[in-house]
Amino acid sequence: MLVNHDKLHKLVVLSTGGGSLALRIQYGRKCVVDQVFVRGRQVLSESQNVFTGVDAGGNRLATVSTVGDPAISVGKEAVTISGIRFGNEALQVEEKWIFTESEERIRWCIERTYHGEAVVDEVLLPLWTFPFISTWTAAILGTGGVAWFRLFDTVHATYAVHTDSVTFWNADSGSSLRIVARPQQGQHVAVK
Repeated sequence: MLVNHDKLHKLVVLSTGGGSLALRIQYGRKCVVDQVFVRGRQVLSESQNVFTGVDAGGNRLATVSTVGDPAISVGKEAVTISGIRFGNEALQVEEKWIFTESEERIRWCIERTYHGEAVVDEVLLPLWTFPFISTWTAAILGTGGVAWFRLFDTVHATYAVHTDSVTFWNADSGSSLRIVARPQQGQHVAVK
Protein backbone atom coordinates (compact mmCIF):
# COMPACT_ATOMS: atom_id res chain seq x y z
CA MET A 1 0.00 0.00 0.00
CA LEU A 2 1.33 3.41 -0.94
CA VAL A 3 0.70 6.15 1.63
CA ASN A 4 0.94 9.92 1.24
CA HIS A 5 0.44 11.64 4.61
CA ASP A 6 -0.19 15.40 4.79
CA LYS A 7 0.09 16.07 8.54
CA LEU A 8 -0.53 19.82 8.21
CA HIS A 9 -3.94 19.41 6.52
CA LYS A 10 -4.73 16.10 8.28
CA LEU A 11 -5.13 14.14 5.06
CA VAL A 12 -3.86 10.71 4.15
CA VAL A 13 -4.05 9.11 0.71
CA LEU A 14 -3.90 5.32 0.49
CA SER A 15 -3.48 3.55 -2.82
CA THR A 16 -2.91 0.01 -3.92
CA GLY A 17 0.54 -0.85 -5.23
CA GLY A 18 -0.76 -1.03 -8.80
CA GLY A 19 -2.71 2.22 -8.40
CA SER A 20 -6.09 0.79 -9.36
CA LEU A 21 -7.72 2.10 -6.15
CA ALA A 22 -7.00 5.17 -4.03
CA LEU A 23 -8.79 6.58 -0.98
CA ARG A 24 -8.25 10.02 0.57
CA ILE A 25 -9.15 10.31 4.24
CA GLN A 26 -9.69 13.55 6.18
CA TYR A 27 -9.14 13.07 9.89
CA GLY A 28 -9.30 16.58 11.39
CA ARG A 29 -12.58 17.77 12.89
CA LYS A 30 -14.29 14.98 10.99
CA CYS A 31 -13.17 11.58 9.86
CA VAL A 32 -14.35 10.72 6.34
CA VAL A 33 -13.21 9.24 3.06
CA ASP A 34 -13.68 12.29 0.83
CA GLN A 35 -12.15 11.00 -2.41
CA VAL A 36 -12.25 7.57 -4.03
CA PHE A 37 -10.40 6.96 -7.29
CA VAL A 38 -11.05 3.78 -9.26
CA ARG A 39 -8.55 3.34 -12.11
CA GLY A 40 -7.84 7.08 -11.93
CA ARG A 41 -11.51 8.15 -12.07
CA GLN A 42 -13.01 10.03 -9.10
CA VAL A 43 -16.30 8.33 -8.16
CA LEU A 44 -17.40 10.72 -5.39
CA SER A 45 -18.37 14.36 -5.77
CA GLU A 46 -16.98 17.13 -3.57
CA SER A 47 -20.13 17.12 -1.45
CA GLN A 48 -20.13 13.33 -0.93
CA ASN A 49 -18.19 11.60 1.81
CA VAL A 50 -17.97 8.00 2.92
CA PHE A 51 -18.50 7.95 6.69
CA THR A 52 -19.69 5.85 9.60
CA GLY A 53 -22.33 6.58 12.19
CA VAL A 54 -25.70 5.69 13.66
CA ASP A 55 -29.23 7.03 13.40
CA ALA A 56 -30.72 7.14 16.89
CA GLY A 57 -33.92 8.83 18.06
CA GLY A 58 -34.26 10.91 14.92
CA ASN A 59 -30.64 12.12 15.09
CA ARG A 60 -27.77 11.17 12.82
CA LEU A 61 -24.59 10.80 14.85
CA ALA A 62 -21.67 10.36 12.48
CA THR A 63 -17.99 10.85 11.80
CA VAL A 64 -18.79 13.88 9.64
CA SER A 65 -18.77 15.81 12.94
CA THR A 66 -16.34 14.08 15.27
CA VAL A 67 -15.54 15.34 18.73
CA GLY A 68 -11.88 15.49 19.61
CA ASP A 69 -8.85 15.05 17.45
CA PRO A 70 -8.29 11.53 16.11
CA ALA A 71 -4.74 10.15 16.23
CA ILE A 72 -3.10 8.56 13.20
CA SER A 73 -0.39 5.95 12.99
CA VAL A 74 1.23 5.33 9.61
CA GLY A 75 3.21 2.11 9.40
CA LYS A 76 4.61 -0.11 6.68
CA GLU A 77 1.74 -2.59 6.93
CA ALA A 78 -1.20 -0.44 8.07
CA VAL A 79 -2.64 3.02 8.62
CA THR A 80 -4.62 3.31 11.86
CA ILE A 81 -6.84 6.22 12.87
CA SER A 82 -7.96 5.97 16.50
CA GLY A 83 -9.89 8.15 18.91
CA ILE A 84 -12.67 8.88 16.40
CA ARG A 85 -15.50 10.09 18.66
CA PHE A 86 -19.00 11.28 17.85
CA GLY A 87 -22.39 11.34 19.51
CA ASN A 88 -24.61 13.29 21.88
CA GLU A 89 -25.41 13.35 25.62
CA ALA A 90 -27.18 9.96 25.56
CA LEU A 91 -24.82 8.04 23.28
CA GLN A 92 -21.12 8.45 22.56
CA VAL A 93 -19.48 6.29 19.93
CA GLU A 94 -15.75 5.69 19.59
CA GLU A 95 -14.12 4.08 16.56
CA LYS A 96 -10.77 2.95 15.30
CA TRP A 97 -10.21 2.62 11.54
CA ILE A 98 -7.46 0.29 10.31
CA PHE A 99 -6.49 0.24 6.62
CA THR A 100 -4.32 -2.50 5.11
CA GLU A 101 -3.66 -3.72 1.58
CA SER A 102 -4.05 -7.25 0.32
CA GLU A 103 -3.91 -8.35 -3.32
CA GLU A 104 -4.63 -4.91 -4.86
CA ARG A 105 -7.43 -4.31 -2.35
CA ILE A 106 -7.66 -1.87 0.50
CA ARG A 107 -9.14 -3.47 3.59
CA TRP A 108 -10.93 -1.12 6.00
CA CYS A 109 -11.51 -2.60 9.45
CA ILE A 110 -13.77 -0.59 11.77
CA GLU A 111 -13.71 -1.23 15.51
CA ARG A 112 -16.57 0.47 17.35
CA THR A 113 -17.45 0.92 21.04
CA TYR A 114 -20.71 2.41 22.32
CA HIS A 115 -20.76 4.43 25.56
CA GLY A 116 -24.21 5.14 26.99
CA GLU A 117 -27.67 3.89 26.23
CA ALA A 118 -29.88 4.62 23.24
CA VAL A 119 -32.08 2.86 20.74
CA VAL A 120 -30.16 2.72 17.47
CA ASP A 121 -32.46 2.82 14.46
CA GLU A 122 -29.82 2.34 11.78
CA VAL A 123 -26.11 1.53 11.76
CA LEU A 124 -23.93 3.17 9.11
CA LEU A 125 -20.83 0.99 8.79
CA PRO A 126 -19.94 2.77 6.46
CA LEU A 127 -22.37 4.78 4.36
CA TRP A 128 -21.37 5.14 0.69
CA THR A 129 -23.14 7.71 -1.51
CA PHE A 130 -22.27 8.29 -5.16
CA PRO A 131 -23.01 11.65 -6.84
CA PHE A 132 -25.03 10.32 -9.75
CA ILE A 133 -26.86 7.10 -10.38
CA SER A 134 -24.96 7.06 -13.71
CA THR A 135 -21.60 6.82 -11.90
CA TRP A 136 -22.03 3.08 -12.33
CA THR A 137 -23.77 1.12 -15.08
CA ALA A 138 -25.00 -1.54 -12.66
CA ALA A 139 -24.23 -3.46 -9.50
CA ILE A 140 -24.20 -7.11 -8.60
CA LEU A 141 -25.62 -7.43 -5.10
CA GLY A 142 -24.51 -9.89 -2.45
CA THR A 143 -28.07 -11.22 -2.46
CA GLY A 144 -27.57 -12.40 -6.04
CA GLY A 145 -29.60 -9.60 -7.61
CA VAL A 146 -28.51 -7.04 -10.17
CA ALA A 147 -29.33 -3.33 -10.09
CA TRP A 148 -29.34 -1.73 -13.57
CA PHE A 149 -28.97 1.98 -12.83
CA ARG A 150 -30.13 3.18 -16.25
CA LEU A 151 -33.64 2.26 -15.06
CA PHE A 152 -33.31 4.91 -12.34
CA ASP A 153 -31.39 7.59 -14.28
CA THR A 154 -33.87 10.44 -13.97
CA VAL A 155 -33.78 13.72 -12.07
CA HIS A 156 -33.51 13.12 -8.30
CA ALA A 157 -33.43 9.33 -8.70
CA THR A 158 -32.15 7.34 -5.75
CA TYR A 159 -31.57 3.68 -5.08
CA ALA A 160 -30.71 2.17 -1.73
CA VAL A 161 -30.02 -1.39 -0.71
CA HIS A 162 -28.73 -3.23 2.33
CA THR A 163 -26.48 -6.15 1.47
CA ASP A 164 -23.21 -7.62 2.69
CA SER A 165 -21.45 -7.05 -0.63
CA VAL A 166 -21.86 -5.21 -3.90
CA THR A 167 -19.77 -4.94 -7.05
CA PHE A 168 -20.30 -1.73 -9.02
CA TRP A 169 -19.09 -1.43 -12.60
CA ASN A 170 -19.03 1.18 -15.32
CA ALA A 171 -19.27 -0.20 -18.84
CA ASP A 172 -17.79 2.93 -20.47
CA SER A 173 -14.62 3.14 -18.37
CA GLY A 174 -14.27 -0.58 -17.66
CA SER A 175 -13.81 0.19 -13.97
CA SER A 176 -15.34 -1.64 -11.04
CA LEU A 177 -15.50 -1.24 -7.28
CA ARG A 178 -16.28 -4.11 -4.93
CA ILE A 179 -17.38 -3.36 -1.38
CA VAL A 180 -17.65 -6.27 1.04
CA ALA A 181 -18.82 -5.93 4.63
CA ARG A 182 -18.24 -8.78 7.00
CA PRO A 183 -17.37 -9.06 10.65
CA GLN A 184 -14.00 -10.49 11.50
CA GLN A 185 -14.21 -13.94 12.95
CA GLY A 186 -14.38 -13.81 16.73
CA GLN A 187 -15.07 -10.07 16.89
CA HIS A 188 -18.18 -8.38 18.12
CA VAL A 189 -19.44 -4.90 18.82
CA ALA A 190 -18.53 -3.82 22.35
CA VAL A 191 -21.28 -2.13 24.32
CA LYS A 192 -20.33 -0.21 27.46
